[in-house]
Amino acid sequence: MSSDDRPRRGDPGRPRGWVTWPGGRRPRHPTAPRRPLLSAAVSSWLRLALVLGALAALGVFAGVPVLVVVLALIVIVILHELGHYLTARWAGMKVSEFYVGFGPRLWSVRRGETTYGVKAILAGAYVRILGMNNLERVDPVEEHRTYRSKPYWRRMSVAVAGSAMHFLLAILLLWVLYSAVGYHGFDRPDITETPRWQVARVVPESPADGMGLLPGDRITAVDGRDVVNFGDLRGAGAPPAGPAGGRPGGGGRAPGAAPREKG
Repeated sequence: MSSDDRPRRGDPGRPRGWVTWPGGRRPRHPTAPRRPLLSAAVSSWLRLALVLGALAALGVFAGVPVLVVVLALIVIVILHELGHYLTARWAGMKVSEFYVGFGPRLWSVRRGETTYGVKAILAGAYVRILGMNNLERVDPVEEHRTYRSKPYWRRMSVAVAGSAMHFLLAILLLWVLYSAVGYHGFDRPDITETPRWQVARVVPESPADGMGLLPGDRITAVDGRDVVNFGDLRGAGAPPAGPAGGRPGGGGRAPGAAPREKG
């Protein structure tokens, strides 16, 4: 390096701490990188809290039913992917990721060989299994744990496990419904032994109006036959309109109709 190429100190007009180089100038001491205000863990938890806050705001402004529908869809998607995840683990495949949502990552945690997390757009979920396609490059040591290396029946079980979870969920919900809630109406002591159909509303100028039915009436029999369910009411003929047909104003009733019970 010649004397002209060496950096010179103390040039007039140069800020203190700078040296002159042939190609320009640069600081004597490089600026230290700035530290983030929040750690990565705190930042991820904060982003997750914002998503939960957005869901809460949805329930406040759009209503609780809308929030319940959105949460139900998210749970259904998670259960769908859970079926793939559990079956893949049972088949000896390596699952590297289990994420809810798409887009930028909001929060994640690693447990064992799998990373679990939440992403910004809660419109789905996915499970990443090692070697899902033949073009993926895999360490030869882990080739025996890839999806493509397993027998056909194991791969098929992983593929259909997501849909099978929907059927299991439906069976579970029906079991809970009939076990904990029961059949609608049979929890009332007055109709437990002899369930009857009760009239809620009568449409004007309808056959029911022509038969003289009123809101609150409980149908017990038609033409001498007991009425237990709605099927028993089918085929019951409607009387003609007018006083002769049993309209309320005419003082008559439908032929064969049993006296009504007041609800």
